[in-house]
Amino acid sequence: MSEFITLSDVIKFVDVLGKNKDIVVYSALIVGGMVCIALTRRQKQWILTRDNNTSQMRHYSEEKGWHCKDPTTCEGCDGKGCPRHVHHINPQGNGGSNRPNNLITLFSCEHIGRKGNGDTVDPEKEFVVHPDNIRALKEYRAGNKDAYKELMDERSEKTKRGEPYWSTDHDIEMAQTAEERTNNEVAKGKKFPKKK
Repeated sequence: MSEFITLSDVIKFVDVLGKNKDIVVYSALIVGGMVCIALTRRQKQWILTRDNNTSQMRHYSEEKGWHCKDPTTCEGCDGKGCPRHVHHINPQGNGGSNRPNNLITLFSCEHIGRKGNGDTVDPEKEFVVHPDNIRALKEYRAGNKDAYKELMDERSEKTKRGEPYWSTDHDIEMAQTAEERTNNEVAKGKKFPKKK
């Protein structure tokens, strides 16, 4: 059975994201008014292994201005390295699933705009899937302890209106990559772990 965490835990989790080089594991959170069940550690590791433990975004956005050119590290993070995130292509808050063809590996700086050194990405110059996170992080650091609650409320409202709260620029390509890589792994007999 999954253990649920509170909004204050989510805020603490988001604030330390990027400082932790390990795979960050959390249980569940509320996004867009929906309880989003997180992946297990084994499921995240399966996706990271499937994706060669590197960001899959570089295949699509050279034209957008990359801070991450090396496929295994993120030199844009001043040598500090970027944690790898498993990204839901169609977010759970929008009805997306935890199936492997909806999951792909990204660097933190590409996913939420947080570099490994703690700095933030400029979303006007570099692609970020969730650019709204950058604003919330800056507000939180400036003392607005409700910044992430406000962000989740905004995302919930956008979901209710049928608007995406993330950048959809590369969703089709990411989904194709995730499906292709998943099919390759399954063909090798490597099944995606189920929740227990």
